[in-house]
Amino acid sequence: MNPIVMSLILGTATPGGGFPVHGDAYAEMLNAQEPRLRIVAAAPRADLIHPGVQKYLREAGLLRN
Repeated sequence: MNPIVMSLILGTATPGGGFPVHGDAYAEMLNAQEPRLRIVAAAPRADLIHPGVQKYLREAGLLRN
């Protein structure tokens, strides 16, 4: 077994949206193709989300301060 050479976190989308599904599938495919690379899909930090999207997500109860 080859050791993991590089680990990456892929910021895919905010929690509650549809894009994490695509990010998870993308990370799974890349991990299967390159065993020395480990990619993990994760939601980005709140400060990286567009302010207009942040407002909508807070109003919808999907994002906390």
